[in-house]
Amino acid sequence: MQDGLKTRLMNYALEMLDHMKMSDATVSFLSFTHNAVFSVQYESERYILKVNLNNTRHVQEVALLRQLDEKGILAPQVVHQIQTYATALLTKELRGESRTNDSITDDDMRRIGQYLATLHNADLETDGLHHLDWEGLFGDTGVYYPGDDNMQVFTDEQLATIARVTEQVSISMDALAHDTGLIHGDFLLKNLLFDGDTLHALDWEYAGWGYYLYDLTPVLWQLKPSTRYADLEAALWDSYITHRPEAEQYFTHLEAMIAGRQVASIRWVAANQDNPYMQGKVEQILQQRTDELSQFLETSVLTRQ
Repeated sequence: MQDGLKTRLMNYALEMLDHMKMSDATVSFLSFTHNAVFSVQYESERYILKVNLNNTRHVQEVALLRQLDEKGILAPQVVHQIQTYATALLTKELRGESRTNDSITDDDMRRIGQYLATLHNADLETDGLHHLDWEGLFGDTGVYYPGDDNMQVFTDEQLATIARVTEQVSISMDALAHDTGLIHGDFLLKNLLFDGDTLHALDWEYAGWGYYLYDLTPVLWQLKPSTRYADLEAALWDSYITHRPEAEQYFTHLEAMIAGRQVASIRWVAANQDNPYMQGKVEQILQQRTDELSQFLETSVLTRQ
């Protein structure tokens, strides 16, 4: 990342902390995608600060995090939320370790399956949250819509492939119509912390109403390139249906929903072409992922490099 951009993001973080009466805090930069994320040390406590200049989704995220806390579901605890020219969310730092594609274990996947089943069994409110249905994931009013200008990055052939995949996903969504409710929506390894037998889920910004089966797809999509994928998927699925046996009937739709997650990821890349991590790689990523979707249309299995 360019030093100038990192300096500007740090200045935004310091301004937000000043609004929170925490100007004496020690701040260190962690990451930047659509949010700038910082570690904050203030007095004897450690926190995580997320700053976003472009949307107000943190407002809904705060209400959801408080609802999760009431239900005993392990997620970040809200300390402050500020909305001025930017939105900022301060939460208590959670203990735990992250996992990578190489370090994730079968036991970790079982914990993920149990966590998601617990979340889906909790009957949480989704009022005011966006929908991760077909329109929400693939439509021009959804959370992943890149905007008219950014859509120009796609070739006609890529758009045709994406359309054929989402037609198949819509068939699975029809079959899943009665298995819906609040989902995390972005259950990737970077958003999970493992602390012994305990699992915490971070970054609930994309949470909303959706298909429960879709909530399993981000982490499975991420793990697709692993040589151990079949074992990891089986561990997650066996744990999930142990705690949500009614979901067993939907397994045949899992692969199509993972392909749907690939489409969402493609749209996210198109929407974030100016992100420092995307620059110079956008066209290559989009071509590779649409080629993989073309193979899915032929084989009904998504194979990722």
